[in-house]
Amino acid sequence: MSYSENLTSELKREYTSDINKSVIAFANTSGGTVYVGVANDGDVAGIADIDGTLLKISNSIRDSIKPDVTMFVDYQKESIDEKTVIKNQLTKRQ
Repeated sequence: MSYSENLTSELKREYTSDINKSVIAFANTSGGTVYVGVANDGDVAGIADIDGTLLKISNSIRDSIKPDVTMFVDYQKESIDEKTVIKNQLTKRQ
């Protein structure tokens, strides 16, 4: 599968707090997906500490974004090319 950034997809090689900006942007539009463990060029890097990274992401989104959007974010682990990445999908608020 080929990955690229567009209006509804953001790629992050590793966790940084910049993920919150992407989630806010998706919350203010029609939703979108942030892939953590995939570089901007689409190269799948994977994540070594998947559970720790997932916890950091969910805590950061919960603690930093107001109003709370956590009920609209779905966190999934995905295996791509034998590497594990995190897929954060934000659905459009009603």
